[in-house]
Amino acid sequence: MANQRFEPWFGAFPPEPNKAEDKLQYARGVKGLANWILDIVSGISWLLLLGLIVVGVTMRYGAHSEWDLWSTLFMVGTLGLTIDLFLKRRLAREAMEAAFGYALPQELRDGMRWFYGLKWLCVGSTLEVTLIPDGDGLMSVTTKTVRTLKNVTNKVESLTPFTTVNERLLSGKPSRILRMSYWVEGENAHAVNTMPKYGQRDKSERQIKETELSLMADKAVRLGPGEKVTIETESTFYRNRTDMWAETFVNPTVDPEVVVNKPEDIGIFVGFGNLGQAQIFPPEDKGAYHVKGTLLPYQVIDIHWWDKKQLEEFKGDAGQREENKTS
Repeated sequence: MANQRFEPWFGAFPPEPNKAEDKLQYARGVKGLANWILDIVSGISWLLLLGLIVVGVTMRYGAHSEWDLWSTLFMVGTLGLTIDLFLKRRLAREAMEAAFGYALPQELRDGMRWFYGLKWLCVGSTLEVTLIPDGDGLMSVTTKTVRTLKNVTNKVESLTPFTTVNERLLSGKPSRILRMSYWVEGENAHAVNTMPKYGQRDKSERQIKETELSLMADKAVRLGPGEKVTIETESTFYRNRTDMWAETFVNPTVDPEVVVNKPEDIGIFVGFGNLGQAQIFPPEDKGAYHVKGTLLPYQVIDIHWWDKKQLEEFKGDAGQREENKTS
């Protein structure tokens, strides 16, 4: 998969030139210029640091030693190295944005910048769905999720664990969030004991959904680069006996897995939003569907179910209606 191209919602990756070879040449030129500048800056900074350390050590242990002057020179050298590292990172980032941004249509550039700014990668995701027919002609749906998120930035980031479920306003059949817990890798689990609320939202810019029931941790988790947090949730809600339910995640998700538990008389279909971009493996014996690839942000996992007997009866009725039309 490492050397293959995939086709996310914003186009091919790596981006292709937009019907103009000069755009690609421009992108390559920007990258080459940035690398040339980085080499020069890096060489000067290292020479400056080495020279200052040599001078400082000589003065420290020579006949005319001055501790304050030596300390000052050493700090200046260290500062030169630090500035070199930060400048290299900034130039590399700006060259990346200039190269990819110019090669994309104007309408997609903001989306690409947002994509490059994502802070979390889900490196483990299991969604277990249990379907139980209800006596009122409805379907009880219970979902259990276990997701591990990794900080893919180079600095400490904050994350507030939360989960949501939508309400259908069915009389006597409310949606419920049964539990949520989370744990940082290597630490004990924390159970979230606050009450779920309707119309609650985090600090993001999304609109409030009045019919959305959510449960949110009372404090954020702070994770350093490469650190992970695992969030486990369980919810239950109701849908029609023949219906569908869709789940989306805001973070890119590697190799997501879906397990469906159901009665024999219920048929199902499980689909992933990146169909055609990654290989989807249907269940063999345990009812687990999974994708060998990455589900990008807001690409849906959709689960459809139906009563097999009702479907066959419906097909028969539809066929009879067609025969009546032609007779």
